[in-house]
Amino acid sequence: MPFFTIPPELAYGESGSPPTIPPNATLQFDVELLSWTSVKDICKDGGMLKKILVEGEKWENPKDLDEVFVKYEACLEDGTLISRSDGVEFAVGDD
Repeated sequence: MPFFTIPPELAYGESGSPPTIPPNATLQFDVELLSWTSVKDICKDGGMLKKILVEGEKWENPKDLDEVFVKYEACLEDGTLISRSDGVEFAVGDD
């Protein structure tokens, strides 16, 4: 497991966090990764990120004129939901 060491100047510093963490304490954490979410930077500038919430049932990529059903959520960087669809159906390649 990863082990993180946080020096006092990046943690609680001279004030600590009494009564648990004394002044100038170095913090040490064992970290276990419980899940991983892959995110794709669509615009390559950090402006729009894609995260697959639920994998589709088939492995194939849709081709022109294939009918697809898509649900989406759009959130701000802080996680605030700004838009959600219950599902949109369309043919790939349609304008």
